[in-house]
Amino acid sequence: MNAVCLQGASMNVIACSTETIEEFFGFPDSSGLKAGVIPLFKQGISDPQWCFLLSSGSMLLGRAGYMKKHASSHEFLIFGLLLPQDSYISSGEILLHRSLDHMKMFNIESVEYQLFSHEHPPEAEKLFTSLGLQLVQEKIRFEADLAKLPISRKRLRYVSFEEAGYRTYAEAVQEVTRGTLDRDDAEAVQQYGEEKAAEMYMETLLSMEDSPNAWLLAYQGDNLVGLVIPQVHGSSRGVINYIGIVPEFRGKGYGAELIVKALEFFQKQGCAEAAADIDSRNAPMKKILIETGFTQTTSILLFRKSFVKRKPL
Repeated sequence: MNAVCLQGASMNVIACSTETIEEFFGFPDSSGLKAGVIPLFKQGISDPQWCFLLSSGSMLLGRAGYMKKHASSHEFLIFGLLLPQDSYISSGEILLHRSLDHMKMFNIESVEYQLFSHEHPPEAEKLFTSLGLQLVQEKIRFEADLAKLPISRKRLRYVSFEEAGYRTYAEAVQEVTRGTLDRDDAEAVQQYGEEKAAEMYMETLLSMEDSPNAWLLAYQGDNLVGLVIPQVHGSSRGVINYIGIVPEFRGKGYGAELIVKALEFFQKQGCAEAAADIDSRNAPMKKILIETGFTQTTSILLFRKSFVKRKPL
């Protein structure tokens, strides 16, 4: 293990290794985390040495892990963050500051963390701002019970990812992102341009899905209307990873049809519930989700810090 000792502090930050990674998953209720992270090691999206433990003597106090947005990315996400409640800010500053310092040797360009309102204490936001992470977006999570599905009009023809191919699907992502109300997507388009932003988003989505054949493009005749990307998490939960409508078809009820299509897929896969996250400013999609049986459950704050100055377009 590579221990990073803090001068004048009683706590150490320890970078894990292949031999010691089990300690990272040794905290209570970590079985789901382990099942999700181990495959990322094989894909090169994360690594045991990007997983850190906070200790005091022989006692483990907390943990934090890092993963790429996709295999070729230098943009990282923090996952598995766990801190002692009685010293949340001070412990968090030690763990995250030292681990981020260590991560710079892996050419990290930026880091993000999604703060779920129901999982962290009120001082969590203060912790991230003290470390230089800025609040860049607020999302809302919606959830639905799949016991009874809403009735939807059947106006669309669907083409799978396998049938369409990567290039056609990437072009569709580019189309539906135009005029988006999602702040993070809009920033990516502004920074990288429509085509590059779509390709980056595709890489991220593909890194989350072994078999993308449930991804659908929706057409009315020969005209692209939109797309929906459903994914099954575990054995009983479906997540709508992405949904988008081409600008000229917005406001005509097609969003609800795409959502119901995803819910039907989840139900066939044996899922009991479904979830979707949207930008808090996306009032049209919020209305559609409520109309199709979703209920708002929590808010998510997205924090980000960049370590390199972005090049101008």
